[in-house]
Amino acid sequence: MTCHRVFLVLFVIFIMAGMRIYSQEGGSTAKEFLPDSSKTAHIEALVPAVVDYQGFLSTPTGEPISGSLPMTFSLWDDQNGGNELWRERQSIDCRLGYFTSSLGMVTPMAIEMWGGEPRWLQVEIDGERMTPRKRINAVPHALNANDAAALNGLPATSFYTKAQANSATANDIDAAKLGGVEAAQYLTKSQANSQYLNKTLSNTITSNMIVDGTIQRQDIGFDLGVGGGNISKIIAENGLEGGGASGDVHLGLSAPYHSGQAFDTRFAKRGEPNGITSVMIADDGVTSADIKNGTIQPHDLAFTAGTINEVIAAGGLSGGGKMGSVTLSLADRYQSGAAYDARFVPRGEANGVTAAMIRDGDITSVDIKDGSIREQDMAFTAGDITAVRGTNGLTGYAQEGEAVLGLTTDYQSGSIFDTRFLKRNESNMITGEMIVQGDISGKHISPNFWVQQDKSSGAVMSAYNQSMIQSTSGLEGHGHNGVRGIGTHTGVYGEGAIYGVYARNTDPQNYALYVEGVAHCTSGEWGDVAEYISSNERLEPGDVVIIDTDSAHKMKRCAEVSDTRVAGIISSEPTITVGLEKPGDNKYPLALAGIVPCKVVALEPIHPGDLLTTSSHQGCAQKATEPKPGSIVGKALEGLASGYGVIKVLVTLQ
Repeated sequence: MTCHRVFLVLFVIFIMAGMRIYSQEGGSTAKEFLPDSSKTAHIEALVPAVVDYQGFLSTPTGEPISGSLPMTFSLWDDQNGGNELWRERQSIDCRLGYFTSSLGMVTPMAIEMWGGEPRWLQVEIDGERMTPRKRINAVPHALNANDAAALNGLPATSFYTKAQANSATANDIDAAKLGGVEAAQYLTKSQANSQYLNKTLSNTITSNMIVDGTIQRQDIGFDLGVGGGNISKIIAENGLEGGGASGDVHLGLSAPYHSGQAFDTRFAKRGEPNGITSVMIADDGVTSADIKNGTIQPHDLAFTAGTINEVIAAGGLSGGGKMGSVTLSLADRYQSGAAYDARFVPRGEANGVTAAMIRDGDITSVDIKDGSIREQDMAFTAGDITAVRGTNGLTGYAQEGEAVLGLTTDYQSGSIFDTRFLKRNESNMITGEMIVQGDISGKHISPNFWVQQDKSSGAVMSAYNQSMIQSTSGLEGHGHNGVRGIGTHTGVYGEGAIYGVYARNTDPQNYALYVEGVAHCTSGEWGDVAEYISSNERLEPGDVVIIDTDSAHKMKRCAEVSDTRVAGIISSEPTITVGLEKPGDNKYPLALAGIVPCKVVALEPIHPGDLLTTSSHQGCAQKATEPKPGSIVGKALEGLASGYGVIKVLVTLQ
């Protein structure tokens, strides 16, 4: 682990478990003194040369560092440069920035280092040197006490030497005193030990032994958190009960929430009737195992399912049943052909096909058995022609082969003709009774043509064209006003399977239809203006559609809430249509203005006057609770309390 730019705060704590005590006598030579009860050569209390310390590590932004870090410690005789006196490397566990270690546990320290000269501690973390070095103060120097020549402030000369103590009588030693001090002024070993605490003992420090305010956060063996707050009381509310300002504080759900009488209404309560709507159920998310008793009852459905008790075969069918898989098939007599629908002719049936059933040109010689039509196949007498002779204006004769007949010369020249007909350009020969359905134009009539007649029904004059070709007409008019109609009720009246009145403008700067006054258009219960649009989907009247961003100039059903791509509503019977598109496959009238029926879903009640927008239910509008510009499709003219429905809507895209 590499640690860069680490900030170190170092707390050095030195613990002296014991000391070796020396006395200076007349120079620098150290002599041991103070006899013990066991009469040993000298008292030697071994001092562990270990220095305990603590530190705090953080990032440059002040965030505490946690984890195991490789750290190297060294002692120097100068703050900058100098000589290195000691070094060791340890792996230190750091928790929330704080760490503790004991110097000298890996590499022992020489007590001679602590002779009173300044010492400096240098710390390196994962190869990065912390600066500046930290000076080591007085405590570690106690490992090698300079004042070993004094005891309780008394010089060594105030005490007997070991040799002197061995001969108290000879040296007139006052056994009741030690160095002239009454023995009662000294503590016995047991008395001295009882005034101090053993480091390893537990539950021995009481609160009155701790100086006020001296316990720091790092002295505590658990994490207090980083808030540093001061909570004095816990108050229960919003569905909780309990709390308190002292002792054990308990919190729990209040009785209504614990019993289920109160709960978060954003969720459906388990077992609550009518709590789940269809929009809450993911597709394929419910299986029969999730349904009580594994069945769906009729009242579980939002539509009338009907009740079929039995399937009965009739009318040429066989099979049926009341349960399981029900199979229906043709009865045996229908499969064998013994019985059949009399509206059809069985294949091969004699005398079953009549002339009226045969469409002209559909039967050729290859369709006729043996390639020939016999006399009995004809509904007339064919006769027996032996020769062809031309008479009565025809000329020609033949007994075999191809017979050629033609008009005689007089008939060809026109000097002779059939007087049942009129000769072309012959004057005053055509009467009104002779004209039934003709081709009379203005050039045949001079100077004017008019018809006057008193008829209680029908037309005074009719023009009928038997051809149904699109380019033909029954009546045409040319002039400043091609056709002009003047009537006491209707000037021009038109009916047609496709167009009642068709108007086409040859000049794009003028009008195909020009109305002076009021134009009244009706197509049903309400009226609207629509334009035919295309779609890759099969649309229905009332569908709310949006612009299909995947297909140019096409629409599709809406499927998102407040979709700004909304285009309008598919009309059921448009009063007026505009544009070049005509009805056909995948062509649907899009209402641009007016009143149309619209599919809606009432996620919340809809009232007349409410703004409507797109919903996540395909093709349905919903109430716009938070209207979004560009997403409004219209205004409701009728209400709907809940569920799905079709209502009248005023189309107003906003």
